[in-house]
Amino acid sequence: MGTTTRTSKTGYKSIVTNYECEDCSAFLHKSKCTKAKGNMRVQGSKNFNTNREIFYKNILSDEGTLLRMNRSI
Repeated sequence: MGTTTRTSKTGYKSIVTNYECEDCSAFLHKSKCTKAKGNMRVQGSKNFNTNREIFYKNILSDEGTLLRMNRSI
């Protein structure tokens, strides 16, 4: 487990947390879970998840609903 910093083409920097399973060899459904020879790895951004919740609330608000209706016309 660790963190890495990614930079997009536009220059936006994001911090990504890396997680790795300790041992997947005993898992019966490993072939369905991952194609990797090693352990399962997952990456996630805490900032992305936080912003996603805020954006979702804004979209579902009364003002967000009005803006979406006006854009669809």
